Amino acid sequence: MYKLRKKSKGFTVIELMLALALGAMFTAIFFQFFFVHQKALNSTAIRSQLQMDMQQSMEYFSKSAMEASRISNINGITGTSDINLGNLADQQLLGETGITFSVDNADDKQLNTYKLRVVGKNLNYTEGTLPEKTLCSDISYVHITPIDGKSFEQCSGIIIEIGLIGKDEKITYNITNNFYFRNKIRL
Repeated sequence: MYKLRKKSKGFTVIELMLALALGAMFTAIFFQFFFVHQKALNSTAIRSQLQMDMQQSMEYFSKSAMEASRISNINGITGTSDINLGNLADQQLLGETGITFSVDNADDKQLNTYKLRVVGKNLNYTEGTLPEKTLCSDISYVHITPIDGKSFEQCSGIIIEIGLIGKDEKITYNITNNFYFRNKIRL
């Protein structure tokens, strides 16, 4: 009679190699899928952060410009009789420069000021005598143009274009808004 062989309870080398090969193949597919989506997720996170920074910056520009009656200083040039803002068609804020909005009453007395200035890649904000605070730190440019093609002294508002660039130096976010001086004193 034939003797029955006892079956072994382990895997053969071929079965083990086949299982490892299939496992490696599925792992490679999974990691490829994971890395592609991780890159897209990081890009979305950076763009989202830039958008939030831009929204906060525009809120401060909006508050400053809409409550203001005029621009009293832009890039260090004041609206005095010897230096006329009317000669400037538009300004780009770079380096340690900025724009100051003034809120005046009917007697031409300054009630409050709002100052926005670019320092390096930071956009800083000051209201009156309060300490300066940083709104965002990814500025690539801030460009300010008077509305109606008039000078800064005569304009009823300004067009502000801001560009931000992500930490990776590849992803950018740009926005342009028009702000009208709600408290502009008409001459």
